Amino acid sequence: MRRVAFATVLLLLAGCAAHEKAGDRAGAVGDWKTAEREYARALQSDPDQKDLQAKYQEARTHALAESRRAAQACAVGQDWECALSESQYALGLDPGDATMAALRRDAGREAGRQRLSQAREALARGESARAMELIEAARTATQDPAVEAAARSLVPSAVAAAALEADRYRAARQYPQAIDLLSRATRLDPGVGPHLEAVKAEYESFKDAEAERLAQEGDRFLAARQLSEARARYDEAVAIRPMSRARELSRYTSLLQEGDAAVARRDFGGAERAYRTALDSGLDRGFARDGLDRVVVHRFAVRLRTVRVRGGGPPGDLFVTVSLPDGRRLLTPPQRGNFARLEASFVVAANSYDERVVSAHVFRRVARAADPPFDLGSGSFRLADLLARRSLALRDGVVDELTIDALPTTMAEGSIMGFELFSAAAAPPSAPPRPVK
Repeated sequence: MRRVAFATVLLLLAGCAAHEKAGDRAGAVGDWKTAEREYARALQSDPDQKDLQAKYQEARTHALAESRRAAQACAVGQDWECALSESQYALGLDPGDATMAALRRDAGREAGRQRLSQAREALARGESARAMELIEAARTATQDPAVEAAARSLVPSAVAAAALEADRYRAARQYPQAIDLLSRATRLDPGVGPHLEAVKAEYESFKDAEAERLAQEGDRFLAARQLSEARARYDEAVAIRPMSRARELSRYTSLLQEGDAAVARRDFGGAERAYRTALDSGLDRGFARDGLDRVVVHRFAVRLRTVRVRGGGPPGDLFVTVSLPDGRRLLTPPQRGNFARLEASFVVAANSYDERVVSAHVFRRVARAADPPFDLGSGSFRLADLLARRSLALRDGVVDELTIDALPTTMAEGSIMGFELFSAAAAPPSAPPRPVK
């Protein structure tokens, strides 16, 4: 608490010093009104400072003298707005100045008359808002009965013109302008109040309808997963109706965008958080669930199902080798003929954006086991492509089809079934995998 009080004192002292310096600068160039105002503000923060009190009194004396001279000069020149302003300033510093009080009364009366004359001219130009402003200004300038009577005579014309102009704005659905005009008119004539309330009610209904229209446009864009367009429409609806249904939909759409942006920079943890929050909103249209499924790492059993090769050549045993992303090489047991049901699998932990590559090579071994096997064809695939499609068929050389699929599993990552690990001595001749078209 003491720290807060001390900090407050420091702020007040800093403000006092700033205002005093501003007053010094103004006084140095003879701008005594500014000096008086700045010193007065400084004294609010430090009222007991003797030097500051002296500066204020000097500035006040000069400012008051200047204002009195200016007020009288303006009155002689019949510049009533100037005379009114200067006399009011002088009375603010010295409320008991009878001369300035009389001058302010006369200047106010004349300024009021001038303002009413200007109001008539504004009405003639069709400027109802300006006319009403001038009528109000005339009344604030003076309490003279003649001026008040003249103001009352102008009110009906000004109010009627304002009502007509407001209805034009209303027809164009420019409700804020219509309400502003009718609010001004109501201050002059309370009888305009029902008209004002009717327009306000109509405006509220219009805002409801407009917010819903924009929200429905957002819904259509969202259904097409055009997120930027959807969010823009929802935000427009929220600007009209902050508590409309578009508010949460804007948030949901924003989370989808956050998730997509995180995926683009391969921040899968960030993407998961964004998609999960969108899913928890209860507004998911399937996009958050799909995004979450794609970024969350799951375990999959990648299974080599069958291989079929074209006939011809000497008979022998088919087998397939697989090079895994972790560096291991696997071998399927040999099977005689041109078709083999492999049913061999390995387990990986991956998501739908996994760029790791798996390579497969098909061989046929004939005659003696020591003879080199025949290279029948090869292929490679990204885990991301397999997980997106869940099934692939590789073709190359005389390999008509090597079918591979992926299924979710609870088995441990790295597990193998139906494969053998083999040593370099048992490995067939290596050949760079050729992408399968």
